[in-house]
Amino acid sequence: MTKNYADAAIEGHEKKEAHDEVRAVLEYVSPSYQHLHQYSPVNKAIDLVTSLPVVAKFIAAAWLGFNSLQQKVKSSGKYPPVLSKLSHGVFGLLRKFDAFVNLVVFTEGVDAFLVALKEHGNKPGFWVLWFLIDYTANIFNIILNQLILKPFKLGNVVLKEKDGETTKTSFKELPHVAELSTTTTRLSKDIQSKVSETYIKPTKDTAKQKYDTYIKPTADKLQSVYVGNAKEKIDTYVKPSYETYVKPKYDTAKETYKTISDTYEKKLNKTESIPRAIVDTGYEVGSITLGRLRVNTPKETSTPQSTEVN
Repeated sequence: MTKNYADAAIEGHEKKEAHDEVRAVLEYVSPSYQHLHQYSPVNKAIDLVTSLPVVAKFIAAAWLGFNSLQQKVKSSGKYPPVLSKLSHGVFGLLRKFDAFVNLVVFTEGVDAFLVALKEHGNKPGFWVLWFLIDYTANIFNIILNQLILKPFKLGNVVLKEKDGETTKTSFKELPHVAELSTTTTRLSKDIQSKVSETYIKPTKDTAKQKYDTYIKPTADKLQSVYVGNAKEKIDTYVKPSYETYVKPKYDTAKETYKTISDTYEKKLNKTESIPRAIVDTGYEVGSITLGRLRVNTPKETSTPQSTEVN
């Protein structure tokens, strides 16, 4: 049987039952609200506030009014299915956010701080700073795991044993900082691995396949048709001409230069006078050149004249 909690709150009847029902509804919806009742001072304050008739009336009337409006809109047939899915999605996100706040603020924050405070004799000290640093690292680690690693299925990489030991040793006093370091390392290595397997390796294989299909045959054809023929023509025509005409003249010029250089150096050392050395060098080189010309010039053969005898 459905009870009108607003009337009950207004008339003052069954106040405790209305309060308990409102509390049950809120506790079912909100894990954060349920967690708050674990703290004795907060629990007493909530019980005091929600036991007031005005507050009980407001909460019950708001909740029942919202449900009544939702049912009327749905039963009217004018409620698009998309809006129904959208409203469910919004409430689902709100519940997830509420669970996230319950985990980060209360479980990992307030509860962990109370435990640490008890371990330190209920006395604040320098350890509070370390707790705040470790708590901040814990928040980032939870965000990475809940919003990145799990939804995208990342971080499934097994680290080397020495890496894990180094991290634990470096952050012995800050366990959540060590955990965050391990998480980021796993995430980085997994992303690198996926990028290499998904993009770099297929691109490399595709590029090699296209090279073997298009570029390599063209290069081989150019090598065989043009480069090979050009080399053959060079060996057939150019190289013999070089050996016959160019190389001898080059060797002669090289030998002449060496002769002039050696002669000039010898004359300069002997006379210690540059003008005299130049003149003597020119004279000697000229003599050598004339001598070579005489040797290379063919001798004229004299034909004996016949004398007529009378």
